[in-house]
Amino acid sequence: MDAEADMQVGNDPVAQYFATSGQVVYVSSASYSSTCPPTAKATVNGPIMALSIEDSDGSCTADAVRDTFKIEHVTDAPMWLVVRQAGQPNLRLALTTR
Repeated sequence: MDAEADMQVGNDPVAQYFATSGQVVYVSSASYSSTCPPTAKATVNGPIMALSIEDSDGSCTADAVRDTFKIEHVTDAPMWLVVRQAGQPNLRLALTTR
């Protein structure tokens, strides 16, 4: 099982830093429509990376799936990922390195 597939196990959101590829990968809880994936933007401030997620516009199906967000070209390992989404409390996840 590859790392991203391994992260899909369970229902809780999870995030990891992959040092060899320079990526932070975040897998959400099941809350997004498979027909309207959200958009996201990442920013870094010291040891904290923030991921701001915006829902897509349009008519979406009522299914709920987990989405995977990849942040590339990360040269220094952040300690925390803070996920921000309208209408939801901020989620703060400690980043583990793989």
